[in-house]
Amino acid sequence: MSAMPIVHRFELGLEDQLAQPLLPVAVEVPPGAPSLEVRLRHDREAAVIDLGLEGPAGWRGWSGGARDRFVVRHDAAAPGYLPGELEPGIWHVQLGLHRLPAAPFGVSVEIHLPAVSPRRPGADLAGRRLPQPLHPLRRRAVPR
Repeated sequence: MSAMPIVHRFELGLEDQLAQPLLPVAVEVPPGAPSLEVRLRHDREAAVIDLGLEGPAGWRGWSGGARDRFVVRHDAAAPGYLPGELEPGIWHVQLGLHRLPAAPFGVSVEIHLPAVSPRRPGADLAGRRLPQPLHPLRRRAVPR
């Protein structure tokens, strides 16, 4: 099950670059989120916008203007980004306003967070026979 993307739209120009060269775009990551995908959309011939990511625990990556999208998961990440669990809380997609035209133009940031499916405790163990616990006083014979 996939949730609708969160879309932030901006009109950015040279005045924005001079006022705030690093523009944070906030997103709340819920507990148990399996991945975070970001897509930056703008006219790449008109401007250079760098892309990065900061989580509650610190920086998770920076790709500069080399890419317009990235994914971070617990087991993998796009080049330039660190894989790992996504800690819940407020994250920031960082837009480095490197080279913008004088006249403002349209920029959008799409953030995709897959829906977190509720899990029942022990649901993955349903129907499985669990091994009997070892008794600390029973010893197995060790072959010599």
